[in-house]
Amino acid sequence: MDERESPGRVYEESIYPMMDDVFVDPTVSKLAELSFGKDVLELGVGTGRIALPLANKGYRVTGVDHDSELLAWLKEKDDKHLVTSFLSDMVTIRLDQQFDLIYSIMNTFAFLESIERQKRCLVTIQKHLKPKGRVVIEMPLPTFARRKANQPIITSVFESSTEYLGFDRYQRKEQRIESFQFAFQLSREHFEVVESDHKTLHYLWPKQLEKMAEAVGLTPITVLKNWEGSPIDETANSFIMIMENKK
Repeated sequence: MDERESPGRVYEESIYPMMDDVFVDPTVSKLAELSFGKDVLELGVGTGRIALPLANKGYRVTGVDHDSELLAWLKEKDDKHLVTSFLSDMVTIRLDQQFDLIYSIMNTFAFLESIERQKRCLVTIQKHLKPKGRVVIEMPLPTFARRKANQPIITSVFESSTEYLGFDRYQRKEQRIESFQFAFQLSREHFEVVESDHKTLHYLWPKQLEKMAEAVGLTPITVLKNWEGSPIDETANSFIMIMENKK
């Protein structure tokens, strides 16, 4: 495979610096700490940013993703065949196995876009958990300042330059985040958008996710601000919820 043309490699470049060890290592360490056993499932495994380091620590990692090109790049990198991967919607996946730990990180769970699909995904997660198995879900969260704002729609630029513009649009009532990214060429005589991307996310407040989890037989244990283990506070722009299977 030509690395320069691989969509998986392009994806990894787009989420840099999240590929760096300074972000990967705390995530892997916390997940390893939380799992009572070695059977682990990642929902939204992508190119194996977290799955491969976990597998290299001796965990039996299974990964699910709906993007065949990302999974192809994962398999290209996984020369020891440590990660078992499946091309599937994580809401409807059915595997003949139960796991000690199931996790969905970054914005993956929010990409399900509706509370109905998020509820169905939690049902699927619970069915694939061993007794007392754990679930870890990371969720984006508007900052405290945005939550307190009176405007129904809030726009926030997260990066801008002479060649790039990225901004998020928050719709408070719908609990929706639309993320826009544009790469462009600009001169005195010419302006051209050469690449663009638009994603929609549906975020949940911690209390909402707690209630949804409890309804399907999952017991919330704690909520963290980051992978280093800090407790959530008003400055958090995401949260990590840890839950346990009641059954």
